[in-house]
Amino acid sequence: MTDLQDVPAEARTSGRRRTLRDEQKEATRRKLLDAARVVFQERGFTAATIDDIVEGAGASRGTYYLYFKNKSEVIAELAAEYQADAERLLASLTELTDPTAADLRNWVQSYADLVATHRSTIRSWIQAESAAKDLRTASDAQMSGYLDSLADWIGAVRTSRGLAEDPEVTRTRATALLLQIERLCFFWLIRGWEMDRTIVVDVLADAWQSALGTPAEAAPAKPSTRKATKKKRAAN
Repeated sequence: MTDLQDVPAEARTSGRRRTLRDEQKEATRRKLLDAARVVFQERGFTAATIDDIVEGAGASRGTYYLYFKNKSEVIAELAAEYQADAERLLASLTELTDPTAADLRNWVQSYADLVATHRSTIRSWIQAESAAKDLRTASDAQMSGYLDSLADWIGAVRTSRGLAEDPEVTRTRATALLLQIERLCFFWLIRGWEMDRTIVVDVLADAWQSALGTPAEAAPAKPSTRKATKKKRAAN
């Protein structure tokens, strides 16, 4: 075993210096991202400039270019934080094998909270992807992944309830549900449409519950033959 006294002081402290240096770099990167988020929120992605960002971060353009090539890289990194939260939220839904109405309502509320938390990033991302094909491609790929997971889950739940259907129909259900909640929350929480939160959550949760179906739908009750016979005799 090596005695630390035999290790040169420079070697013993190099690890700590590298850690401190890494922390300083991460702190600078974080300042740039936080400043960009504020600038994008105040001016919009299109109108915002790199000079606006570095001024907000108290940095220089040279420092900015050590971390990012352009504005698209900044918004992509900010969006990655939102996407990571969205993936965790979706996973919490698809882990439910037999979701109740209360489960779905709680999940819809969590989704609304997610959008509210990241509203400035979502708004900026929408502006950015409209002008950059590579960002649109990344967004489409992300959405496709969400739909794959959601369609698999919906299919599994419906099958367990005796409501199996064509996979293409299930994927269409998933697409309709995801676009519905995404667009409604966009206009409500980002564009600022005045809507009652309780009503929004209830309506969305009802739509999800309807899409998943209930076991009773698979085998609807048949009318009683005995009652029908009695009515026929009474008529005679």
